[in-house]
Amino acid sequence: MKNFYFILIFIVVFPTLCSAQENLSKDYSIEFKKAREVSTSFNLNSTTRTRDDRLAKIMVKCKVKALDKKPVDSNGFSLVDTVNKLRYRFVEYGGYLPITIFVPNERTNRVLKEEILKENGEEYKSIPDYDPDIYDSFEDYSISGYKNVEIPINFGNKRNPRKSVTYYTPTPFKKFTATMYFLVIMDQKKPNFELYYHDKKIDNFEIDFK
Repeated sequence: MKNFYFILIFIVVFPTLCSAQENLSKDYSIEFKKAREVSTSFNLNSTTRTRDDRLAKIMVKCKVKALDKKPVDSNGFSLVDTVNKLRYRFVEYGGYLPITIFVPNERTNRVLKEEILKENGEEYKSIPDYDPDIYDSFEDYSISGYKNVEIPINFGNKRNPRKSVTYYTPTPFKKFTATMYFLVIMDQKKPNFELYYHDKKIDNFEIDFK
């Protein structure tokens, strides 16, 4: 697939879709709350933007409970386009507690899938760490007949790109809101979306894109 370029920045509100379907296993409970299109260029709650008009940005929120009281696999979420047979990795994720002054509200860290080094072999200090010891489960739950879409983030610029797909450390909270941002391809058939966690479908929805 073609490369897409991104730079980091900082939402405007578009029509919102809400639902309340809960999907349970012995390990976790996930309740789909809402999904909506958000701006690709200005977003107070997201640091990823794009100028590529072939892409749209979707925010998805879920309520998550870790029934086994273990950290939740952040990378287990994926957005599936059943029409175009695509399975998207999110470009940005956060696991948030309700606002509190005593406990950090968000404690997941972004990780580089591909190492990015300076010409002298040193690491950049201003970009996420590369740590292959942090497991990435996204490809473990690939769907037969669907193409995995992983759009890299450019931590440099168009002239001097520093690109890598990113993923996240596990979410340590027992009960939290998972907020995800997906960049989806628009120059194709109108999509129908299904949100998955691992191999379980959480809910389905459509977006009326602007």
